[in-house]
This record gives sequence, structure tokens and C-alpha cells, in this order.
Amino acid sequence: MEREAKQKEEAEGAARDQFPPPPPMTQQNFIQYMQLVEERQRVTLEQQNKFFQDLLQQNRVERPENQGVTLADFQNTKPISFAYAPEPMDAEDWLMDTERKLNTVGCNDQEKVRYATHLLCGPAASWWDNIVAVYPAGKVFTWEEFARKFRESNVPESIVELKRREFESL
Repeated sequence: MEREAKQKEEAEGAARDQFPPPPPMTQQNFIQYMQLVEERQRVTLEQQNKFFQDLLQQNRVERPENQGVTLADFQNTKPISFAYAPEPMDAEDWLMDTERKLNTVGCNDQEKVRYATHLLCGPAASWWDNIVAVYPAGKVFTWEEFARKFRESNVPESIVELKRREFESL
């Protein structure tokens, strides 16, 4: 019953709104129609490209170069903290991995030292606090200074030399 009522309602609606079918499309009309569709797609793509270029430009303007990299930006790379290394090469691996992540987010020299030392904990954090305490207040360490001191403390020169010879013999 319900189905019949629905069919009757559809038939009455169709009779009310009945329009003649469109005339058959000629080949010329079809070609013109397709050209119009292609033109609209091209215009739409151009508008989208312009929109995204403008959006990228706005982002560049909103974050000037001197703003730097935030700690959150660096932490998004999922850096590993460092307390001590059971094996000397673990310390070297940590330093290299951390430097790669710092470079990935575009840290400047001061940010590299600040964020790398932020990852130090336990004995390594105490070691760094002692290094800083020896120098005058306000001393700014370069990444090269930090890396050199870190290696001196955690990666014995004999291990570095051994690894260098192993590498050269490959």
C-alpha cells in the first residue's frame, strides 16, 4: 500500500513538472560543451594555485626569519633525551641524530646548543651545568664547542681512532 501511494505521488509530481527532453546534442555542441568544461577546469586550477601561493606567502610573512625555531618545532622531530651512554658509540650516535634533527627544523647555532642541552638529563645534565659554571656568566656556546666538549666527555679519542681505522679499511 505504501509503495503504491509513493508511486502515485511520484507520477503526479512528474506530470506537474514535466519538461520536454533536451534536444539531442550534435557533435559541434558536444565539442563546444567539452571546451567549456576544460576552460572552467583550467580557470579553477589557476584560482586554486593562486590561493595556495597566497597562503604560502602569508605564512612566510607571519613567521619572519629572525623568529627562529621553537622548542615545540624541535620536539616534533621526537628527539631522544640523553643521560649517559653504556657504550661510547651510543653517545656519538645520539649527538649525530640530535644534530640531524636540529638541522631538519632549521635551528641556528644558539638554538642547537639550547635544544640539545635541554635533552640532557641526569649525569649528562650535571656535566653540562658544570661546564657552564666554569665560564663567565652569559657565555654563548657554539654548536661546535658543545659537540667537541660532549665528545671529549663521552667518546674517548681511542674509540674514535679505532672507528676511523675500521672505516678506512673498508
